[in-house]
Amino acid sequence: MQKTIENVKSLFEKYGDSLKTDKHLILMYLKTYEGLRFDSKYISTQDFINSKTDIDEIISAKIMYEIQEEELE
Repeated sequence: MQKTIENVKSLFEKYGDSLKTDKHLILMYLKTYEGLRFDSKYISTQDFINSKTDIDEIISAKIMYEIQEEELE
C-alpha cells in the first residue's frame, strides 16, 4: 500500500489539477504504473483485467495521501 501511496503522490505532483476526478487518477495510475494501453475511446480489456493494482487500493491511497497533505498544512 505504501508504494501505491507514493505513486499517487507522484502523479499529483506531476499532473496536479489535471487529475480532476477519481476516474482520471485511476486511468493515469494504470497507464503510468501498470502499462495499460488506451486511447480516447477504448481501454485494453485484457490489460485492465490483468492489472496488478486493485482500483480500491488506488482510491484508498488517494485518501491516505490527502490526509497526509492535510496534516502537513
